[in-house]
Amino acid sequence: MIKVLVAIHKKPGMSRDEFNRYWREVHAPLAEGMPGLRRYIINPAIEVPGRGEPPFDGLAELWFDDVAAMEAGFASPAGQETSADVANFAQPDKMLFVVAEEIAIIS
Repeated sequence: MIKVLVAIHKKPGMSRDEFNRYWREVHAPLAEGMPGLRRYIINPAIEVPGRGEPPFDGLAELWFDDVAAMEAGFASPAGQETSADVANFAQPDKMLFVVAEEIAIIS
């Protein structure tokens, strides 16, 4: 299983609640349409007392069978629409992408 992990920063001027709502209610349904996408998880960051602001506003997980499926998913019309929508709630130039292979230790 291949995962695309994306650290996301909210768009300037957008509240945390607005960011989370848009991500969940508007952006996530677009991502669901990507062919080959096995699982899509959003992880909105939370502030923990004594630890300060989180270094980013959320972490997305997109799961694919393999790299070819990932590339096809992002190249598809749904993948292109999903990617284009990011600018409506986040800062694309500040996103950090990591493609990783999942190795479960405890499941």
